[in-house]
Amino acid sequence: MHVAFGQLRTASRARLGMRLLLLTLLAIVTYAYYISPHDHAMFIGMVRPSDDPSAPALLTNLLPIAFMATAVALPLSGPLDFLASPDYLVYVRRPRTVGHFVAYLAMLVFYCAMLCGIELAVAIAIQPTETATLVPGAICAMLTSLTLILIIDAGRLAEAAAYGYLAAITLYAVVAAVSPVLAWFAQPTHGLPLSALLATVFAGTVLLLFSRLEIR
Repeated sequence: MHVAFGQLRTASRARLGMRLLLLTLLAIVTYAYYISPHDHAMFIGMVRPSDDPSAPALLTNLLPIAFMATAVALPLSGPLDFLASPDYLVYVRRPRTVGHFVAYLAMLVFYCAMLCGIELAVAIAIQPTETATLVPGAICAMLTSLTLILIIDAGRLAEAAAYGYLAAITLYAVVAAVSPVLAWFAQPTHGLPLSALLATVFAGTVLLLFSRLEIR
Protein backbone atom coordinates (compact mmCIF):
# COMPACT_ATOMS: atom_id res chain seq x y z
CA MET A 1 0.00 0.00 0.00
CA HIS A 2 2.85 2.36 0.87
CA VAL A 3 4.46 1.68 -2.50
CA ALA A 4 1.15 2.33 -4.26
CA PHE A 5 0.78 5.69 -2.53
CA GLY A 6 4.36 6.49 -3.49
CA GLN A 7 3.56 5.74 -7.11
CA LEU A 8 0.47 7.92 -6.88
CA ARG A 9 2.53 10.82 -5.54
CA THR A 10 5.07 10.38 -8.33
CA ALA A 11 2.34 10.33 -10.97
CA SER A 12 0.72 13.40 -9.41
CA ARG A 13 3.98 15.33 -9.60
CA ALA A 14 4.41 14.29 -13.23
CA ARG A 15 0.94 15.65 -14.01
CA LEU A 16 1.39 18.85 -12.03
CA GLY A 17 1.57 21.05 -15.12
CA MET A 18 -1.69 19.73 -16.54
CA ARG A 19 -3.37 19.98 -13.15
CA LEU A 20 -2.30 23.62 -12.80
CA LEU A 21 -3.68 24.30 -16.27
CA LEU A 22 -7.01 22.76 -15.31
CA LEU A 23 -7.10 24.72 -12.05
CA THR A 24 -6.49 27.91 -14.02
CA LEU A 25 -9.33 26.99 -16.35
CA LEU A 26 -11.55 26.30 -13.35
CA ALA A 27 -10.74 29.72 -11.90
CA ILE A 28 -11.59 31.35 -15.24
CA VAL A 29 -14.90 29.47 -15.43
CA THR A 30 -15.74 30.52 -11.87
CA TYR A 31 -14.93 34.16 -12.59
CA ALA A 32 -16.94 34.09 -15.82
CA TYR A 33 -19.89 32.59 -13.98
CA TYR A 34 -20.03 35.29 -11.33
CA ILE A 35 -19.79 38.15 -13.81
CA SER A 36 -22.46 36.57 -16.01
CA PRO A 37 -26.22 37.17 -15.67
CA HIS A 38 -26.75 33.65 -14.31
CA ASP A 39 -28.84 33.18 -11.19
CA HIS A 40 -26.04 33.05 -8.62
CA ALA A 41 -28.40 31.63 -6.03
CA MET A 42 -27.82 28.32 -7.81
CA PHE A 43 -24.52 26.52 -7.35
CA ILE A 44 -22.14 26.90 -10.28
CA GLY A 45 -22.07 23.16 -10.97
CA MET A 46 -25.84 22.83 -11.21
CA VAL A 47 -27.49 22.90 -14.61
CA ARG A 48 -30.66 24.95 -14.70
CA PRO A 49 -33.61 25.59 -17.04
CA SER A 50 -33.40 28.62 -19.30
CA ASP A 51 -35.45 31.69 -18.45
CA ASP A 52 -36.12 32.01 -22.17
CA PRO A 53 -38.08 28.98 -23.45
CA SER A 54 -36.77 29.60 -26.96
CA ALA A 55 -33.11 29.45 -25.85
CA PRO A 56 -31.41 26.04 -26.05
CA ALA A 57 -30.68 24.58 -22.64
CA LEU A 58 -27.09 23.83 -23.64
CA LEU A 59 -26.37 27.51 -24.28
CA THR A 60 -27.83 28.43 -20.91
CA ASN A 61 -25.66 25.84 -19.18
CA LEU A 62 -22.32 26.35 -20.91
CA LEU A 63 -20.57 27.56 -17.75
CA PRO A 64 -22.01 24.86 -15.44
CA ILE A 65 -21.03 22.27 -18.07
CA ALA A 66 -17.53 23.75 -18.30
CA PHE A 67 -17.26 23.59 -14.52
CA MET A 68 -18.33 19.95 -14.42
CA ALA A 69 -16.06 18.96 -17.30
CA THR A 70 -13.07 20.57 -15.59
CA ALA A 71 -13.98 19.02 -12.25
CA VAL A 72 -14.16 15.56 -13.79
CA ALA A 73 -10.87 16.02 -15.67
CA LEU A 74 -8.89 17.44 -12.75
CA PRO A 75 -8.02 14.14 -10.98
CA LEU A 76 -6.26 13.01 -14.19
CA SER A 77 -7.03 9.35 -13.36
CA GLY A 78 -4.84 9.47 -10.25
CA PRO A 79 -7.28 7.58 -7.99
CA LEU A 80 -7.87 4.97 -10.69
CA ASP A 81 -4.13 4.46 -11.08
CA PHE A 82 -4.01 3.78 -7.35
CA LEU A 83 -6.95 1.37 -7.57
CA ALA A 84 -5.36 -0.64 -10.37
CA SER A 85 -1.86 -0.62 -8.89
CA PRO A 86 -0.44 -4.05 -7.98
CA ASP A 87 1.31 -4.89 -4.74
CA TYR A 88 5.02 -4.82 -5.54
CA LEU A 89 6.07 -5.95 -2.08
CA VAL A 90 5.29 -9.59 -2.69
CA TYR A 91 6.65 -12.03 -5.24
CA VAL A 92 3.27 -13.68 -5.74
CA ARG A 93 0.69 -10.98 -6.21
CA ARG A 94 -1.99 -10.95 -3.53
CA PRO A 95 -5.58 -10.30 -4.59
CA ARG A 96 -6.52 -6.67 -4.15
CA THR A 97 -8.73 -6.22 -1.13
CA VAL A 98 -11.93 -4.28 -0.58
CA GLY A 99 -9.83 -1.93 1.54
CA HIS A 100 -7.98 -0.94 -1.62
CA PHE A 101 -11.29 -0.01 -3.22
CA VAL A 102 -12.46 1.85 -0.11
CA ALA A 103 -9.28 3.94 -0.18
CA TYR A 104 -9.88 4.72 -3.86
CA LEU A 105 -13.49 5.70 -3.20
CA ALA A 106 -12.45 7.83 -0.23
CA MET A 107 -10.00 9.69 -2.48
CA LEU A 108 -12.74 10.44 -4.99
CA VAL A 109 -15.27 11.52 -2.37
CA PHE A 110 -12.69 13.73 -0.67
CA TYR A 111 -11.70 15.32 -3.97
CA CYS A 112 -15.29 16.01 -5.07
CA ALA A 113 -16.26 17.29 -1.62
CA MET A 114 -13.20 19.54 -1.40
CA LEU A 115 -13.70 21.02 -4.86
CA CYS A 116 -17.40 21.70 -4.39
CA GLY A 117 -16.78 22.86 -0.82
CA ILE A 118 -14.35 25.52 -2.02
CA GLU A 119 -16.78 26.63 -4.72
CA LEU A 120 -19.57 26.68 -2.14
CA ALA A 121 -17.51 28.93 0.13
CA VAL A 122 -16.99 31.32 -2.79
CA ALA A 123 -20.70 31.24 -3.61
CA ILE A 124 -21.76 31.92 -0.02
CA ALA A 125 -19.28 34.80 0.20
CA ILE A 126 -20.95 36.33 -2.85
CA GLN A 127 -24.55 35.35 -2.01
CA PRO A 128 -24.63 34.92 1.80
CA THR A 129 -28.43 34.85 1.95
CA GLU A 130 -28.84 31.97 -0.53
CA THR A 131 -27.48 29.05 1.48
CA ALA A 132 -30.84 27.26 1.26
CA THR A 133 -30.33 26.71 -2.46
CA LEU A 134 -26.53 26.78 -2.66
CA VAL A 135 -25.86 23.97 -0.18
CA PRO A 136 -28.17 21.36 -1.79
CA GLY A 137 -26.84 22.40 -5.19
CA ALA A 138 -23.25 21.90 -4.05
CA ILE A 139 -24.05 18.45 -2.65
CA CYS A 140 -25.83 17.50 -5.86
CA ALA A 141 -22.91 18.75 -7.97
CA MET A 142 -20.50 16.80 -5.78
CA LEU A 143 -22.48 13.60 -6.28
CA THR A 144 -22.82 14.30 -10.00
CA SER A 145 -19.08 14.77 -10.46
CA LEU A 146 -18.45 11.63 -8.41
CA THR A 147 -20.88 9.68 -10.59
CA LEU A 148 -19.29 10.86 -13.83
CA ILE A 149 -15.79 9.98 -12.63
CA LEU A 150 -16.99 6.54 -11.53
CA ILE A 151 -18.58 5.94 -14.94
CA ILE A 152 -15.34 6.86 -16.71
CA ASP A 153 -13.28 4.72 -14.34
CA ALA A 154 -15.64 1.79 -14.84
CA GLY A 155 -15.10 2.06 -18.58
CA ARG A 156 -11.35 2.10 -18.15
CA LEU A 157 -11.40 -0.89 -15.80
CA ALA A 158 -13.48 -2.75 -18.37
CA GLU A 159 -10.87 -1.83 -21.00
CA ALA A 160 -13.50 0.18 -22.83
CA ALA A 161 -12.42 3.71 -21.99
CA ALA A 162 -14.15 5.22 -25.01
CA TYR A 163 -17.47 3.75 -23.93
CA GLY A 164 -16.95 5.03 -20.41
CA TYR A 165 -16.41 8.56 -21.63
CA LEU A 166 -19.33 8.23 -24.04
CA ALA A 167 -21.63 7.00 -21.27
CA ALA A 168 -20.63 9.86 -18.96
CA ILE A 169 -21.07 12.46 -21.70
CA THR A 170 -24.41 11.01 -22.77
CA LEU A 171 -25.79 10.88 -19.24
CA TYR A 172 -24.78 14.45 -18.49
CA ALA A 173 -25.92 15.70 -21.90
CA VAL A 174 -29.38 14.24 -21.35
CA VAL A 175 -29.66 16.12 -18.06
CA ALA A 176 -28.22 19.36 -19.43
CA ALA A 177 -29.91 19.47 -22.82
CA VAL A 178 -33.31 17.78 -22.56
CA SER A 179 -35.58 20.43 -21.08
CA PRO A 180 -38.10 18.19 -19.24
CA VAL A 181 -35.29 16.16 -17.66
CA LEU A 182 -33.39 19.34 -16.83
CA ALA A 183 -36.40 20.96 -15.16
CA TRP A 184 -36.96 17.82 -13.09
CA PHE A 185 -33.31 17.34 -12.12
CA ALA A 186 -32.80 21.00 -11.17
CA GLN A 187 -35.14 20.55 -8.21
CA PRO A 188 -33.05 19.49 -5.19
CA THR A 189 -35.71 17.04 -4.02
CA HIS A 190 -35.26 15.20 -7.32
CA GLY A 191 -31.63 15.81 -8.25
CA LEU A 192 -30.11 14.90 -4.88
CA PRO A 193 -31.67 11.43 -4.48
CA LEU A 194 -31.03 10.57 -8.13
CA SER A 195 -27.39 11.67 -7.92
CA ALA A 196 -26.89 9.67 -4.73
CA LEU A 197 -28.50 6.61 -6.31
CA LEU A 198 -26.39 6.84 -9.46
CA ALA A 199 -23.19 7.35 -7.46
CA THR A 200 -24.01 4.24 -5.42
CA VAL A 201 -24.82 2.17 -8.50
CA PHE A 202 -21.63 3.10 -10.33
CA ALA A 203 -19.51 2.70 -7.21
CA GLY A 204 -20.87 -0.84 -7.08
CA THR A 205 -20.05 -1.27 -10.76
CA VAL A 206 -16.46 -0.16 -10.21
CA LEU A 207 -16.19 -2.50 -7.21
CA LEU A 208 -17.43 -5.41 -9.32
CA LEU A 209 -14.95 -4.67 -12.10
CA PHE A 210 -12.20 -4.14 -9.55
CA SER A 211 -12.89 -7.52 -7.96
CA ARG A 212 -12.41 -9.15 -11.36
CA LEU A 213 -9.30 -7.19 -12.22
CA GLU A 214 -6.43 -9.47 -13.13
CA ILE A 215 -3.56 -9.48 -10.69
CA ARG A 216 -0.53 -8.14 -12.51
